[in-house]
Amino acid sequence: MLTGYKTGPVTDPSTGKPVNFLNSFITGGLYFQTGAWERSNTKNVGLFWTAARYILCKSNSSQLREILPAIQTNALYHGWSLAWGVEINNLVNIKVIYYKYVKGPEIDYSVPIYQFSFNYSIK
Repeated sequence: MLTGYKTGPVTDPSTGKPVNFLNSFITGGLYFQTGAWERSNTKNVGLFWTAARYILCKSNSSQLREILPAIQTNALYHGWSLAWGVEINNLVNIKVIYYKYVKGPEIDYSVPIYQFSFNYSIK
């Protein structure tokens, strides 16, 4: 579900309304996973994983124009993502994900998205 906020007139922008609508997503890619463990305690196991994904999204053009009136779009958006992570029980959980969306020219998606996650357990 995508939610946008359509603002009111410049004289009173708070009179706008939220606009909600459904999108269709499809994701495909490759995923590799193998075992991981704590160096000093081989009984504390987990996994290492890496992924490469292609993401495709289809929205309704007329509903997008409710939020962005000047947009000229076919409402088909796509991008790719690379990710890896290490999860070892009761010790560490690290995830690094990179997203790059490709769609032009109506909205600038040239800035990639980086996602980092780190959790560490001190015994």
